[in-house]
Amino acid sequence: MEVLWVLRLSVCDLSSALVVKIRKFAISKILHATLFFFFQMPRSYNRLALALARVTHSERVWAIDVPRISEDGSRYVGKKFWTGTVGAMYDNSCWNGKPSIYEVITERDNVRLYLDCEFDLSDTQLLTKEDVFTCVQFIRSCLNQHLRLSFPSLDINPNELIILHGCTPIKMSLHLIHRSIIFDNAQCSCASYVHELNAFLRHQLEDSDLNDFLKENLKKIIDLSVYQKNQLYRTYGASKLDKMRPFILYDESNFDWALNPNWSFSQMQISLEAWCRTLVTVDIFCHSEILQVQPSEFLSVRSPELARQTLYHTSCFTDNMDPQGRYLQKFEMPQVERVPMLVLSSHVPRASSNSETVIVDDTMWIVNEHNNPVRLSDLEHNQCVFCLKCETQVAGSEIRGVGISSAKAFLRPNGTKCVFCFNCSYPMYILETADQYGFVPTEEEIIKSPHDKLNFAGSEDIDFDACSRLVFLDAPMGTGKTHVSQWYLSRHGEKSVLAITFRISLAKYTSERLGLKCYTDSDAFNNPEHHHRFVVCLDSLWKVEKTDYDILLLDEGTFLQYHFVSGTKKGELAEVIDVFKCQLQNAKKVIVMHDRIPESTIDFYANLMGLNPDNKSEVTKRKFEKPTPLRPVLSYEDKNVMILQMIKDYIGNFNEADMCSNRPFVVFCSRADYALLLLYILRQLATEKFGDQVCTLALTYAVN
Repeated sequence: MEVLWVLRLSVCDLSSALVVKIRKFAISKILHATLFFFFQMPRSYNRLALALARVTHSERVWAIDVPRISEDGSRYVGKKFWTGTVGAMYDNSCWNGKPSIYEVITERDNVRLYLDCEFDLSDTQLLTKEDVFTCVQFIRSCLNQHLRLSFPSLDINPNELIILHGCTPIKMSLHLIHRSIIFDNAQCSCASYVHELNAFLRHQLEDSDLNDFLKENLKKIIDLSVYQKNQLYRTYGASKLDKMRPFILYDESNFDWALNPNWSFSQMQISLEAWCRTLVTVDIFCHSEILQVQPSEFLSVRSPELARQTLYHTSCFTDNMDPQGRYLQKFEMPQVERVPMLVLSSHVPRASSNSETVIVDDTMWIVNEHNNPVRLSDLEHNQCVFCLKCETQVAGSEIRGVGISSAKAFLRPNGTKCVFCFNCSYPMYILETADQYGFVPTEEEIIKSPHDKLNFAGSEDIDFDACSRLVFLDAPMGTGKTHVSQWYLSRHGEKSVLAITFRISLAKYTSERLGLKCYTDSDAFNNPEHHHRFVVCLDSLWKVEKTDYDILLLDEGTFLQYHFVSGTKKGELAEVIDVFKCQLQNAKKVIVMHDRIPESTIDFYANLMGLNPDNKSEVTKRKFEKPTPLRPVLSYEDKNVMILQMIKDYIGNFNEADMCSNRPFVVFCSRADYALLLLYILRQLATEKFGDQVCTLALTYAVN
């Protein structure tokens, strides 16, 4: 049996009909080819999650710019997501003419080393072609040098670095893809390496001979946000919608600005092979060595921008990076198995949205790289975990890791534990919740006194004049630390004094007790004479011009240290530390007082002052071992029974001679009306029982 197919062709001005005879067995081949072509065409989705759920192993997820109109009628550019093969998306670029295609880098993809470098200029500044050449040469030089330092055993071909640019006189825009370096994922391995590269580049700028204009802009040229979950990376020959600024190959010998209103993908003559070479995600059948990079413990917890500054400083002759400790091969990594989670969201510590750091206690929970819940106290050095800010919260109430763990737990030099995320630069400091004893004193560091208070009844338990330049006084609450400092300052009335606190209320209290001028007074900073004997909060320390005090007093010094990493601290952390460090180094005597001062606090202040904490000629440590009295806590399920018990104790311990109770007590209420009711009951009872002379009952409450 024969089937006749008629195809009507139009060639120039001639029209004819071509009759093709096809035997029956050929129909199946045509249908198979048609269906194959149909299923290779990219499929469109409005949501990224839907595209990720339906993508097959032979496909990838892509995105394109689409014009949209909001409810108020304004226009904006949205994204539509596609799934399709590389060849299908290349064909789509050819057919589209002016494509705006993005490669979606998912958490499961192996990726080549990629950088997104850009900065915008103001209307009064313009880039020259020479500026672009200088920037590219500097970035390329830093990258090649840092790759050799980081991966000395790898054979890295510098010619495998591909640079795309979309530069205009008012915008620097570069995409760098290094085909020789392949990471197992973007959001942990590639991100960790690029954070270190960024710190290395910024440090190299300090010793470079570039002009100030380029130095300032190169500090912020690497975009560190493109390594988060499911990021979009614009492809070769594509432009943002209506921008007319496609990415083209960087060629210094034939350089031209990327702005071209008449551009088209076909005119650029980009072959499929050349287009594929610029893609970031790596084919699953790639046989190259795939690197798994863990966050580096050398990165500063203050900021990734300060990372490895000492490691690559010109004064350092050796590189103490341990490749085996951070750069591991694929087969060396433990297998990650997902297990059911048992942790509720309420058990996981959260940080406020405006906080850059958070302090949590070690009884809280976190999810490790194996998706198991562990307490923060059980974390080990170099253990990878899921970030509490950018990853764990994504999972909602289930509290399970999403994708690749991008945070790492490590011990700081002073022994404290920290978790740092290399995805969002989020540090979390872990404090021991047990009743810490503080530093362990030697026999001569213990203050032995027959009294419960320091320097009581004429005794001289501690003399700051006989101590070293840095003094630590560890004594429980109520043992007279403030009294000792008051006596010391009054004996040296001619010396300049600066007391630093972290709370306004503590500053006012210190001002009243020690007779110092408080920074909260209206004219405190207008008259420099007031700064001679002054008390100030840490966040306002930069306003104090005087930097050569005779005595620097730090009451509650451990809490002052923790204030540096708390969410309530305002301003730039690095600037506050620099000012604080300057005051410490210039002061003739520094006195730190607190109850149960840990070794980490001693190391903190000694390191800032450049002193050896174990050198007794530089640092004096004294501990007054008097236990803080613990009061019994009684619990009642019935509030009426509790009130009756209070009334019984009040009457039973009332002293009619003094018209007051010998056993005072404090009641904490959650609501003001509860406090008013309780006050009314006790006052009525006292008046009826003992007369109108009772004046011991008072009410103090605060409404938050």
